[in-house]
Amino acid sequence: MAEKVPVPVVVTEKTYVGRVAFPATVPERLVEWLRFPDDVFACAPAMGLDRAAVDFVLAVLHGKWGLQADVDLPALAIRTGWKFPDMDRIVCDLIKKNYARLGDRLDLYRFWIVLLHVKGTRFVPGGNEEG
Repeated sequence: MAEKVPVPVVVTEKTYVGRVAFPATVPERLVEWLRFPDDVFACAPAMGLDRAAVDFVLAVLHGKWGLQADVDLPALAIRTGWKFPDMDRIVCDLIKKNYARLGDRLDLYRFWIVLLHVKGTRFVPGGNEEG
């Protein structure tokens, strides 16, 4: 069932799952539209993500929902036992699929919007952020 959520402005961009309308600003109550972490596991295959990518996202978020995460790969490697090339592949894949951006931190805003898109939620220009 598709749900349309009005937001002031959307920017439509190509992602791995097709064209997605990203709200220009973070919608209020964004986390309330998600069943975390259940939706991550349920939507990952449709998003082209393997179990390692899901585990990585949950690891960098420390198992808690968030828009951004610290990505200290050496520290994460020590904590999880993962190899640097595996983590690098996952980060590069998230960026290539247009699910994340990397600056000082890993910005996962796009990841959550794409996940909602896969679930059937569409953000449309409509003036307010009430959903």
